[in-house]
Amino acid sequence: MTGPAVPSADPAAAVAHAVRAAALAVPGVVRLSAGPLGEVGTYLAGERVAGVRLAPDGVHVHVVVSADLPLPGTAAAVRTAVASAAGTGSPVHVHVEDVDPAGQQPRGSQAPLRGTGKDE
Repeated sequence: MTGPAVPSADPAAAVAHAVRAAALAVPGVVRLSAGPLGEVGTYLAGERVAGVRLAPDGVHVHVVVSADLPLPGTAAAVRTAVASAAGTGSPVHVHVEDVDPAGQQPRGSQAPLRGTGKDE
């Protein structure tokens, strides 16, 4: 379950929501992805931020990008935006899960990933 960014006493929740918002704001990012098996997310009290994983080795963000913009540039912009939003100084790992050929899905869409039957 994902929701709008809200103030929280849990620092992990604040970081996860900030990372999600920053990644979705990058031109060329169509949506976040929970991965092919729906396992990627930050699990918080009463919610899950799909597509964002806060791990000991850094911040992982899984995105679906538009084919309209160069992939390396989009990934670099996501990395920069997420690093700034997270503010943790941890490495940022951008995982491009899929390329949407026409950017047809709206930002933040909860549409199923193609061929997996899993929701994001």
